[in-house]
Amino acid sequence: MNNKIIFFSMTLFAVLFTSCNQAQKTEISSNEIKITDTYMGTSIIHNYDKKIDSIMDQMTLEEKTGMLHGTSMFTTAGVNRLGVPELKMADGPLGVREEISRDSWAPLGVDNDYATYYPAGAGLSATWNTKLAYVFGNSVGEESRARDKDVLLSPAINIIRTPLGGRTYEYFTEDPFLNKKLAVPFIVGLQDNDVAACVKHYAANNQETHRDYVDVQIDERTLREIYLPAFKAAVTEAKAYSMMGAYNKFRGEYMCENSDMLNDVLREEWGFEGIVISDWAAVHTSVKSLKSGLDIEMGTPKPFNEFFMADPLMDSLKAGKISENDIDKHVKRILQLMYTLKSMGNEDRKKGSINTEAHFKDAYDIASESVVLLKNEKKVLPINLSEIKTMAVIGANATKKNALGGFGAGVKTKREVTPLEGLQNRLPETIKINYAEGYQERYAPKKKAIFGEVTQARAEPMNELDSEMLEQAI
Repeated sequence: MNNKIIFFSMTLFAVLFTSCNQAQKTEISSNEIKITDTYMGTSIIHNYDKKIDSIMDQMTLEEKTGMLHGTSMFTTAGVNRLGVPELKMADGPLGVREEISRDSWAPLGVDNDYATYYPAGAGLSATWNTKLAYVFGNSVGEESRARDKDVLLSPAINIIRTPLGGRTYEYFTEDPFLNKKLAVPFIVGLQDNDVAACVKHYAANNQETHRDYVDVQIDERTLREIYLPAFKAAVTEAKAYSMMGAYNKFRGEYMCENSDMLNDVLREEWGFEGIVISDWAAVHTSVKSLKSGLDIEMGTPKPFNEFFMADPLMDSLKAGKISENDIDKHVKRILQLMYTLKSMGNEDRKKGSINTEAHFKDAYDIASESVVLLKNEKKVLPINLSEIKTMAVIGANATKKNALGGFGAGVKTKREVTPLEGLQNRLPETIKINYAEGYQERYAPKKKAIFGEVTQARAEPMNELDSEMLEQAI
């Protein structure tokens, strides 16, 4: 047995090796994992309505509308003279995103915006552990506060329907029951830190093709039994403070101007008291969006005063298409949220913490428990390390770091361990690790001339093998 060789292809490595590690850990009893654990959030507070009315009486129309749209990439306007701060947001399904410039998608380039990199949503769902869902939310909530955020654009709870969905890895699961059971504790944990969860993407935003304008048609029973349960639970149980209006149309109307979904279902039926924030550049009208229940329009870089909820909304007011009372309703909701989060008022607000060993452990615990061993041919796992002398690790994924590769779910982190590094850290020195890349990434930028140009429309595949790299791997 001294010459036994273990071979790992890196497309499967993470699952296999982590499973091996799990086999050496103490087993978790059934009493420790309860999908039936109950979590309940805290509602938006209404104790400051008189103060809010007084503030609004002193605000100009321009100041009010400034609170209804982005005035930078991730903030809305404050009113300094009245003590109203900006509403500060950040992406964060897998951890708090790095700071972005105020007027472009470019990173701000500072050195104090590192954060913990947490597992993908599908990883959390594989644990079936509601306690870990709370830990995830609470941990990322602490980091959000440490970065001085009011709203974290998370969790992403659309039903997983296609592996080709660009946001599928952020989502939890294809199962509506599990989806809501994990969404609720995640949101409660997050909002326990004086940070609003912005639950996304409401609703039926499940595919990548034409994601920003596809007209989704779903019958009522399917909608209610599959696509909406987690969103409903986010409101009725977790008391989510904000909801993100999706890009797509639903039954002929864009979600951010869909009164049936925003007013009738979300607010009237479920009792939602928070604010609705658009996905970035998901708004198409001024008056219709406002009256349909949208509170804040966020968008991609351009003059922020040109957003539909900015100067065009003021023009509609002057033309008599809406009244100041129509605007006041939305401003009041935002101010109520600010008092709830303690960004206004005299109550002490949680300070949070970031990049702590406790948070790194949270991420590790979730990732470790997420591993599911589906097949174990010839009982190769768990690996008996005393019998192994050589291990072959093959594939570019062995050395690839992914934390900043997720755009809206990207995280600038100080700690990300690649699979190869993990093996090198964990295996005894008596085991020799042989690594080979084995193949070129099909669409690597440096190989565009060989592998084809990648465009938004389509990518040209490449079917040639690199014989030299293949020989090295063999």
